[in-house]
Amino acid sequence: MRAALWPVTHPLTCDDLWRIREASAERLEVIDGELFSTPSSTPMHQAISGRLSFEFDRAVGESHLGKVFFAMLDVRLAIDTVVLPDIMIILKDRFDTIANWGIEGSPSLLAEITSTHTEYRDRALKPEIYALYDVPEYWIVEPDHRHFRIFSDPRDGRYRAECTVSDAAMSATIPGLKVDLATIFAPMFGD
Repeated sequence: MRAALWPVTHPLTCDDLWRIREASAERLEVIDGELFSTPSSTPMHQAISGRLSFEFDRAVGESHLGKVFFAMLDVRLAIDTVVLPDIMIILKDRFDTIANWGIEGSPSLLAEITSTHTEYRDRALKPEIYALYDVPEYWIVEPDHRHFRIFSDPRDGRYRAECTVSDAAMSATIPGLKVDLATIFAPMFGD
């Protein structure tokens, strides 16, 4: 059973989400018609996000394969599903998904950095949703365990490939995208 922010009598849509946001300062997502709140990130979350965004941009942006976007950018996967991933890559073949307000459709790669408040959503719910909407690759960054889980090859509403790495993460779908986890999980202050 999913832990929604509050019970609703009908599935919410993206229009409902945007109306609720007008009256709320919370970071909100609608997933499969249910409303979820996303807490503010921690300094370590921000450090990991910045490092991973840099590595993604180095592999994808500098080679002009695509664009890298990070937190607080809506991704509308369906009328009842709008998510706020931590980081995403949109390759050139999906540039038509980039709209003035956010992303309309499936990015090439989505990455989420887990926290105690988003653990269920990132590990259990989002792999289902992202596979259902054919996101080619999904990375779960798990700071507490110092590893990444990489999902790829979505078919029939689920990912066919999954691996956990603790030394280097290599994209299954984007050539040349490789990330050294020691760099990503390095202490914030050089401890």
